[in-house]
Amino acid sequence: SAETFARFWRQETLRDWMDSHAAQRPDKIAIVGPGGPLAYAELHARALGLAATLRNLGLRPGDTAAGQL
Repeated sequence: SAETFARFWRQETLRDWMDSHAAQRPDKIAIVGPGGPLAYAELHARALGLAATLRNLGLRPGDTAAGQL
């Protein structure tokens, strides 16, 4: 909803939002892609793994990175 969207951009980071959704509804479908659906818990785990990889490569907060889906 527009209210949820506005609250998100004012008060939460994407990380906060993902942490919350993964905790509250881990088995709900978060996204559907070419490989099939991913639940919030799996999407969250993959996002944390990607973040760790980028940090290990030397990226720091504020850096810009590109990706390909």
